Amino acid sequence: MAKGLIFNTLSQALYVLSAMSIHFWLGRKLGQALYGDVVVILSVSTVSGLILKNGLKEATSRFTATSPDRHLSVYLAAMKVQLPLSLGITAAVFFGAGLIASELHDLSLSAYIRIIALQVPGMGVYYLSYGFLNGRKQFGRQALLTAVYALLRATLIIGLVVLGMKIVGVAVGTVLAAAATALVGMALCSKAGCRGAFPVGPIVKLAVPIVIFFASVALLMHIDLLMLKRLQPSASAVGDYAAAGTFARTPFFLLSAFYAVLLPLVASAHAADNGKLVRDYISQAIRCLLLILMPGLALLSSLATEVIAFFYGSQFSAAGAPLSILCVGVGCLLLTVQLLTVSQAAGKPRVGSLLMVALLPVDVFLCMMLIPRYGTVGAALATTIAAGVGLLSAAGYIYAAFRVLPPLRSVANIAVASAVVYGLGRTFTVTGPRLLLFFAVQGAVYVVCLLALGEFSTQDLQILKRLVTPAAGGRQPDSISNGEPS
Repeated sequence: MAKGLIFNTLSQALYVLSAMSIHFWLGRKLGQALYGDVVVILSVSTVSGLILKNGLKEATSRFTATSPDRHLSVYLAAMKVQLPLSLGITAAVFFGAGLIASELHDLSLSAYIRIIALQVPGMGVYYLSYGFLNGRKQFGRQALLTAVYALLRATLIIGLVVLGMKIVGVAVGTVLAAAATALVGMALCSKAGCRGAFPVGPIVKLAVPIVIFFASVALLMHIDLLMLKRLQPSASAVGDYAAAGTFARTPFFLLSAFYAVLLPLVASAHAADNGKLVRDYISQAIRCLLLILMPGLALLSSLATEVIAFFYGSQFSAAGAPLSILCVGVGCLLLTVQLLTVSQAAGKPRVGSLLMVALLPVDVFLCMMLIPRYGTVGAALATTIAAGVGLLSAAGYIYAAFRVLPPLRSVANIAVASAVVYGLGRTFTVTGPRLLLFFAVQGAVYVVCLLALGEFSTQDLQILKRLVTPAAGGRQPDSISNGEPS
């Protein structure tokens, strides 16, 4: 599992780095008002593609992982659903752009929404290819596909905006990057076993509740911005909150590699009726996630205003207050998704779907109550409270169903070390380029704290050694590493 996590975390890191670079540059280049509009149309685009992004991707991954010699058959069966669906969504968003813009109280957005709707078919193929490579445990190719999309998207968007196309350039660049990545994905998936046709029915049956689950997750991450645009349509407020949301969602996309690797491994272990291995995978993944997530949240929350001002410019400083709250909410949402991955991999995704759907009206209600009174801070509070309720519910369900907990000693050690990081951020005021050096110092302090608490074991060092200097020949146990097949 460790090798797969390394591959996917690195590719997700590249994706996040490119996406953040785009946003930083656009914020400084376009200013608050236009940047706010850019993030709104990107959010509309994300919401419109929710059905394609997850569901069929996860179902393809699971059936590919559990159907030897029929890999390509699974991919082709899923494609029979994905392509017509993507074309239908494109048509609905394209012809409904005026209504969407009207609901957001800004009719000028309709033209941009029509353009960016054209990315949906390309993204649908990209998502499906990603799930297929994941199911085959070809984590290297999966990481390559993510890297290709990240680099193409950044290059095209920045290039077109430099040419003077502004918001149109963002929309057109996004469409072209999706189309090109789709072609690369199909090429990477073309050489696989295809013994007989695979039925579409089981794929759709598993995909539907997962679609509902991840559509709800994505809505929880974007509905606050759209509600803010509707309830308090101040150009500066929307721009500030767009900047805060961009930073807050970074851990989710960066650490989604844990979800991508855990799904096929748990599916395989569950299919083999190996309950102990399932529990080991859950425990390992949660511990690794917390090791990275908690100090990141502590750092971002304690230095929110300084971080925003450094990367976006002082004109976005007001985004610091909502960011310090929203990053915690997105962290809770990430942990919730990680926990509910287990039920999806075990072929029981309905619990997660029901939970996430139940959180949506809670979030909308909280937005309606808090945004008119507290503005951007109210939007952040609404999402954070809803996500916290979801995390507590998911943790309770997973414990009841699988009787597994993350190592409590590790959780305590990580919490103590992260509290030290947070304390440093609140104690010292650091601005400008020195902020990057301070990040490095905080990271070093965090590692030293964990070492002093005895967090890292001999097994951790053995895993690291195998990743750096893999042994010639021989196969590593699945409970330690499950890398890309040769």
